[in-house]
Order: sequence, then C-alpha cells, then structure tokens
Amino acid sequence: MKQTRRWVLIGTLLLIPLLLAGCKKKQPASSQHHQLKVVASTNVYAQLAQGVLGQEGKATAIVQGTTDPHDFEPGTQTAHTVEQADLLIWNGIGYDDWMAKLAQKQPQVVAAHVLDRHDGENEHLFF
Repeated sequence: MKQTRRWVLIGTLLLIPLLLAGCKKKQPASSQHHQLKVVASTNVYAQLAQGVLGQEGKATAIVQGTTDPHDFEPGTQTAHTVEQADLLIWNGIGYDDWMAKLAQKQPQVVAAHVLDRHDGENEHLFF
C-alpha cells in the first residue's frame, strides 16, 4: 500500500510539466526560453521535481539540510521565493503547513491530497 502511494505521487509529479505547459505564456520567437521555477518545501520533493524538469526548469527546496520542516519559520526571503514560483510542491497534513500561508495563486501539488491523506494521519509520507 505504501509503495502504491509513492508511485501515485511520483506519477503525479511526472504530470507536472504537462500542467505547467498549459499555464505557460506564449513568448515571441525572439525572447529567451522561460525556465520553469518549482519551489518545494523539502529536498525530497525538489529532487523529484528536478528529475522531471530536467533542463526545462529549476526546482528549489525551501527547507535545507537537517532543518525540521515542523519547526521551520519562513521569513521574507522564503515568501519572495514562493511568490516567484510557477509551481509549489509541499507535503501538507501538518508536516509543512507554513507553506499554505505562503501559497497564494500559484498552481500547487500537495502530496497529502494526491495520496488522499487527511489531518491526523502520519504526515511522514516518504518515511
């Protein structure tokens, strides 16, 4: 069951470029190619997104290293990074809920929603 949920999430992440392709503005031929900016709450989601994006964009993790996402306090730089994103990826259900406060109008992939998980369930979807 756990493996199935992981594959569902990975499959969803593989569909991200198709979602973003529909959101992308058409640019004149003379303009430079727009690199997609994906901002993820953690390294796990950023690495998955970068694998999907390849050279078409850049995925950035907000929480780096050994910082616990439960305890992370976003600042103004984090808010600016999120605001500039074309797509946000975060866990949800108590793991990185600070992201919900920062996310405004960007398209979002919330892993808990993809896996049909709810508040009160184990929020460690990849552990």
